[in-house]
Amino acid sequence: MRMPRKRNANRKGGALIEFAISFPLLLVVIFGAIEICERIFFKQSVTLVAYEGARLAARRSATSNQVLQRCQQMLKERRIEGGEVLLSPSVIDNVPTTTPITITVRATRSTFGYGTFSSDTNSFRQSEGTAIGSATMLRE
Repeated sequence: MRMPRKRNANRKGGALIEFAISFPLLLVVIFGAIEICERIFFKQSVTLVAYEGARLAARRSATSNQVLQRCQQMLKERRIEGGEVLLSPSVIDNVPTTTPITITVRATRSTFGYGTFSSDTNSFRQSEGTAIGSATMLRE
């Protein structure tokens, strides 16, 4: 029967040191991934609003007011405040069939994740981002 070897006294705190070095790096990767996912979701939300607005605007019965109201409602549902919706042409009520109608949605989000570290105040400064989504469809 073999006797278990005793660990070297110099190796006693090795796991703790490895953990102390790797744990902050792991946290940076995790929080960075969360922030990137937030930005991607925000951009996709703005693009989706533009697409749905263009889809509604392509219908023969749609009016400019209906399209703008629907886009603003979708922005509100996705908790995007201060979004700007542009319709081109600006009045679609009587445009002929096969006219291209473009919806452009521009929104700025003032906070993303933890932001960037400011050495002046020794705190995190919230970062902001602007997303622009656009969709074009032909009038039915």
